Amino acid sequence: MPRSRGNRGIIGPQQLVTTSSASGIHSIIDHLLSKGAGTWPVLGYTVIQTFTATSTWTCPTGVTSVDYLVVAGGGAGAYTGGGGAGGFRTGTGLAVTAGNDYTVVVGGGGAGAAGGVKGKNGGNSSFYGPGIANDPSISNASGTASSISGTTLTVGGTVTNTFYAGMALSGTGVASGTIITAYGTGTGGAGTYTVNTSQTVASTTITGSLSGINAFGGGAGGGDAGVASAGSSGGSGGGGGNGPSFPGPGGSGNTPSTTPSQGNNGGSSTGAPNYGGGGGGGAGAIITPAPSAPLAAAALS
Repeated sequence: MPRSRGNRGIIGPQQLVTTSSASGIHSIIDHLLSKGAGTWPVLGYTVIQTFTATSTWTCPTGVTSVDYLVVAGGGAGAYTGGGGAGGFRTGTGLAVTAGNDYTVVVGGGGAGAAGGVKGKNGGNSSFYGPGIANDPSISNASGTASSISGTTLTVGGTVTNTFYAGMALSGTGVASGTIITAYGTGTGGAGTYTVNTSQTVASTTITGSLSGINAFGGGAGGGDAGVASAGSSGGSGGGGGNGPSFPGPGGSGNTPSTTPSQGNNGGSSTGAPNYGGGGGGGAGAIITPAPSAPLAAAALS
């Protein structure tokens, strides 16, 4: 509120204080009195929060939107082919609601394998919760004769669409909140996957659904000993592995497709006489979020 012309003995512009601004010359005592009365303006500020493990984020009071950078795990390098970089998704002004819980899934790097065996793709990362639309939109996957023993999901029977790390699972007997956290022998179809909750589920139809903002893990490099081996596709493609006389192709990046692209293709290996392995694809170009709101980010551990 306006002060007297003398500003409590301070010569200068008249003091004006509201909950949104303050002008004039103020003593430290003036500042403390106004702050104690709740009339000193509170200026907005940016909080950057980084997640290195899967966890829950509760939206604080006063926060209505976030900027985000969601980074997936890189693919495993192999006998001759390099692993692809993890894909990522980034954006600004994503609407959130104070008090709501949001899930941050952090994908790890793909596990390597012994000898000439191809390793694993990197894990997917995601940020999802109430009101967050799917990006990209991924069709639900299902396996008609699937089961869970401990933390191992076995997908079998008739498999429809593609299973991805980060998918939430549902079906008869499946515990609420069960999520695929890593690939086993399965790479999207029939095979094994790791889930976050230990349980026992008899053979039934299990459905996987993916929601929110999703970044996809990098493809593993090709590396089967003695034969030409293709790099795996992913957020960025893995490099091709070479065989005794024929090169292996690199994996495709930006798989599944997103706009803007989250990663590039892996390089193909070369044949005789050098037998060079292909390099893994790099991540796509980054769009820098404006520093206007708290950041919810998944980062590779």
